[in-house]
Amino acid sequence: MSLIIPFFIAGGLALAAMVFIILQIGKDMGECPQSGASARAASRVIAVGYAACGLGGLIFASSIMVSKSIPLEGFLLSLGLVIFALGIGFGIAMSNLREVANKAAIAAKVMA
Repeated sequence: MSLIIPFFIAGGLALAAMVFIILQIGKDMGECPQSGASARAASRVIAVGYAACGLGGLIFASSIMVSKSIPLEGFLLSLGLVIFALGIGFGIAMSNLREVANKAAIAAKVMA
């Protein structure tokens, strides 16, 4: 039984969920009158970059699983590492989004 398909599905669902969360947070931050436009635009760019990097990592981990014929323990370890890496990337993405919104809010205050 090949575990590559369940691995890719689980990792892909986690990646899709985190991309959706980034877009939702950007949508919510977009309601701010000072930094809304910047937050919406940044959330889209950050979500696309996060999805590209996450998908690349998922494909890389999948290729290792295929080449090494990893049993169930390796499957669970690999999936855990992929989810962990996605979580770290999510934290970085949120830091970037917050930084963009803060800079836009500061610029709006200076211009006023």
